[in-house]
Amino acid sequence: MEQTPGQQKVTVQLRIRLADGRGRAHHPRHVLHQSAAAGMMVSAGGGGALEAFPELLNEFNAQGAYARIIHALDEHADFLHIDIKDGNYVKTFGVGPDFMTVLKKVVKKPMDAHLMVKHPQDYIEACAAAGAAYITPHTDCIEGDAFVTINKIISLGCKAGIAMNPAAPLEAIRYYLPLLSKVTIMIVDAGYAGQKVITQMYDKIRTLAKWREEMKLDFLIEADGSMNAGVYAPLYEAGADMVVLGPPALWNKDEDIEKAWAIMEQEVKSELAGM
Repeated sequence: MEQTPGQQKVTVQLRIRLADGRGRAHHPRHVLHQSAAAGMMVSAGGGGALEAFPELLNEFNAQGAYARIIHALDEHADFLHIDIKDGNYVKTFGVGPDFMTVLKKVVKKPMDAHLMVKHPQDYIEACAAAGAAYITPHTDCIEGDAFVTINKIISLGCKAGIAMNPAAPLEAIRYYLPLLSKVTIMIVDAGYAGQKVITQMYDKIRTLAKWREEMKLDFLIEADGSMNAGVYAPLYEAGADMVVLGPPALWNKDEDIEKAWAIMEQEVKSELAGM
């Protein structure tokens, strides 16, 4: 099902200290940006159909329903995750850097540009100029110029991330891991709705978390795709720091964003409480 403008994707960070004060000591960022009420860190992300873009612009200007949703997410979140799609790398379209330019005017939290595009180099400067704090291309789109691309992101004052489809081998990123601030592991194939979680990705995340510890690095590990209750605990156990939520995990919980957020938060908290 295509997302409506009000059904933006949301990222929730799992690896924060739980109510009992436990956290993953190997990761220095685990002590930052805590949400005391939930015992975890949360961040929100944007996506949606291309035609939603002007409507969202108008709603921002009018302080309408969509603006209230964005403001609510900004209040709860630690940073915003924006899916940018070109209709080529994945067969759906999403928002572009112009959306981030407008969003930057109404939010306070840092933005992560997830570049689901065939030629991410064409978007990097625009995303940086639009206010992105993180820029995250896909590995298979930068195979021939990975170091140039990542160093360009960093030179523009942004943090470099990388996204990996399920079939992409971890070895492909090993040599530039020290340059990264975030690795996004897709736990389904990008661009296809309704998939089941590919459980082999738990092992992929586990291996990546082991490398992080062995190499004494501090990048974040994010899981993206088909998220909902029942998946948080195995992802956390494997070493994921945060997960990306779509309509089933958040928006479908309740029409009211505050209530939907509270339900999602409780599901994550309950699932991780015994870990």
